[in-house]
Amino acid sequence: MASSRPPTLSVEYVLTPEDYLASQAYQRAHPSSARRRRVGDLRIVRILLPVLFSVSVGLTWISMGWKEALQQFFILGSICVATIFLIPWCMGRLFGWSVSRKITRLHREGKTRARVAITPEGISQGNDQRQRTFHWEEVESVVRDGDMVFFYHGPAIFLGVPQRAFPSVAEFDEFVQIAERYHANPTDPG
Repeated sequence: MASSRPPTLSVEYVLTPEDYLASQAYQRAHPSSARRRRVGDLRIVRILLPVLFSVSVGLTWISMGWKEALQQFFILGSICVATIFLIPWCMGRLFGWSVSRKITRLHREGKTRARVAITPEGISQGNDQRQRTFHWEEVESVVRDGDMVFFYHGPAIFLGVPQRAFPSVAEFDEFVQIAERYHANPTDPG
């Protein structure tokens, strides 16, 4: 009698800068609740700065006169513009630079080969240097986005597997379906 043991699927591939950038793009487009809180905090700063600026200039005008208020207007106005517009622009540039450095370092260290396996117990990820397994109860969600599948095991911690790692789209689809089934029923192997 043939065994009806659930399938274990594994794939091995080489990480590319495009994989990393696609993962980061998905992460920015679908932020976790922790990231939404940080962005919400930035919105508060963007609202409070102009209010504080206006109050400060108004109080200066009342106490010292219009010349000092005008001087303070230009100084504090420059700071507000820098904070509201230039800092996010600089952060975007810094992000691009850090992605480039990280990919270059990974390629130099030979850590771009990745192995991913899904079993009824969980998902294993690793390379030649290390291996880590997450039980399905630890995986928050399995999300397919175009030609990538993401396994979230924290609010901002995820593993992305590209479709190009599979010989065919059908095999990628099967991998995603089985992963979704295991994630939905972590104690039911079939």
